Amino acid sequence: MAELPDRNEQIRRVHADFIRQVVETARNPERRRDFDVLLQSASENGWTALVAAVRRIAAGERDQRALAGLDDEDQVIALSILQGLQDPATLPKAEGRADPTL
Repeated sequence: MAELPDRNEQIRRVHADFIRQVVETARNPERRRDFDVLLQSASENGWTALVAAVRRIAAGERDQRALAGLDDEDQVIALSILQGLQDPATLPKAEGRADPTL
């Protein structure tokens, strides 16, 4: 049986598209509308705390305070976004994501 990636990596893989889209749109002022639509959709799907953290991160907050109040899964996503903004090479790959049923 193949060894599964650790829990945090599984979360990163499942949410790779969202993480990558946030980083790509947040870094590009011309894509502000795309960024707002993406976060509005996430908020409508119940990710209100994560959306608030992402907005703080996009506004320039780059320390752990941006993660305050997030659950474990949201913290992994927000940290991945922070890292991706600092170094795009750290972004999860869009292909080969983990099976969300794991």
